[in-house]
Amino acid sequence: MSNTYTEAQKFLSLVSPQGQGPAQTEGKIDDALEALVDKASLGDIITALEDICYGKADHLRSNWQDEAAAKDWEKAGKALDRLTLPKGL
Repeated sequence: MSNTYTEAQKFLSLVSPQGQGPAQTEGKIDDALEALVDKASLGDIITALEDICYGKADHLRSNWQDEAAAKDWEKAGKALDRLTLPKGL
């Protein structure tokens, strides 16, 4: 099992523990994202989110023929791609 996969599992368990709804997980997403940014960098996280957006767009087109939703995910990916961060973030 890759380290990235293990980290993703840890993140998912933090933000959505089994049996808990949104009210019980409030603040945990912030904490988990902060831990990821501390471990990698903000730029790495944004790049990963961009890749996820494009992947979701491809999946929606290929498997669900949902062009409208695919375009929304693609638009989100493009918006993330346009972000310019100061060096070191």
